[in-house]
Amino acid sequence: LAVLVPAMVLIEEWWRRRHARREGAKIGESPEEAFEPLAARLGDYEQQVQDLFTASAGRLVGDRVLLEGRLRAEPTLAAAELERRFNPGRHSVHLLEAEDGRVALVIEPKSEGPETPPPSPRPGIAWNVVLLALTFVTTTWAGASHRGLDMFRQPFHFWAGLSFSVPLLLILGVHELGHYFVARRRGVDASLPYFIPVPFGLGTFGAIIRIRSAFPDRRAAFDVGIAGPLAGLAVALPALIFGLQTSELVPASAGIGTQVTSSLLLGWIASWLATGDLTAADAIVFSPLAFAGWLGLLVTALNLLPIGQLDGGHIAYGLLGRRRTQQVGVVAIMLLVLLGIFYWSGWLVWAFIVFFLTGFQHDPARDEVSGLSFGRRALGVAALALLVLIMAPVPHRFMQPLGIACPYL
Repeated sequence: LAVLVPAMVLIEEWWRRRHARREGAKIGESPEEAFEPLAARLGDYEQQVQDLFTASAGRLVGDRVLLEGRLRAEPTLAAAELERRFNPGRHSVHLLEAEDGRVALVIEPKSEGPETPPPSPRPGIAWNVVLLALTFVTTTWAGASHRGLDMFRQPFHFWAGLSFSVPLLLILGVHELGHYFVARRRGVDASLPYFIPVPFGLGTFGAIIRIRSAFPDRRAAFDVGIAGPLAGLAVALPALIFGLQTSELVPASAGIGTQVTSSLLLGWIASWLATGDLTAADAIVFSPLAFAGWLGLLVTALNLLPIGQLDGGHIAYGLLGRRRTQQVGVVAIMLLVLLGIFYWSGWLVWAFIVFFLTGFQHDPARDEVSGLSFGRRALGVAALALLVLIMAPVPHRFMQPLGIACPYL
């Protein structure tokens, strides 16, 4: 159950996104012969939007009317006016990126009457509770095992793992609830968090929420994407700081622990808390609380990768748009592979998982032409800086400013 249920959720989500991309993501990019030109109907729509939109090409894609051209008004105002003008109860309006800097205006009549399909059934909150309970068991078991306890011979020591499982689940839960509450506030249909238990390793593959509807605009995609990492960071960072005060510093040659220089952020925090001198040959044996906090930061960094449907993909989509986000995602995967080859082989595993679960495509928002405010752009740059601080090792030239002595000098 711990493996099958999360696998079914992920497979269903992958199939839904694959089907959605196949049906709608290529609007404005299909060959000419796929469209049926009906000048009379297109002319009616062109007249209704001519004060907001200069159409240079018009086509029909099934029941959808596609007008390509350029906006006459500011994108946000144009999108709001188009939504008002075409009754939302009767039409669905999308402003999408097209080629050569043009805009694709898609107007789709909504189905009416008895032919409208009933909404698909959704799993109740009981599934969320069951998965949370299973993840609590597997992470507590893992936490006790990490402390050297044999759970098969010492089952009564199960609760020794609480100092790991409780902060880890809190970090993951707060991260996903950050997405959930912002999604609901922005009018996006989202599920409560699904925790993913596994009976080995860390006891979990994290948690996810399901986005069931399109983002209204790129601002909403950005807000939902960045809310999770910020919320999770607010719990993970204090957990790491307080946990490091009870962690143990050992020589890296002992083959245990995490090297101080493995992360810029970890190196800075360790040097700030250290009572003595640190060297590049030191490693940290995390306490359970610190380990949970460090895993929380790693989860934050992985989610901030600007790829596909990851949090970083939503952020990049808000900042750059759909086409450039896809290009950035390809570069990010390549960099992850290079890190896996030359630095830590675990990044190769994550590159494989991210590629096959999310791909490079981002589902289009209803308005993907309107841009972001300066404040959101600055926050997006800060998110990228946080990704680098967590994932990048400490460069040699930064060791002395951080108070870390290099053993080779």
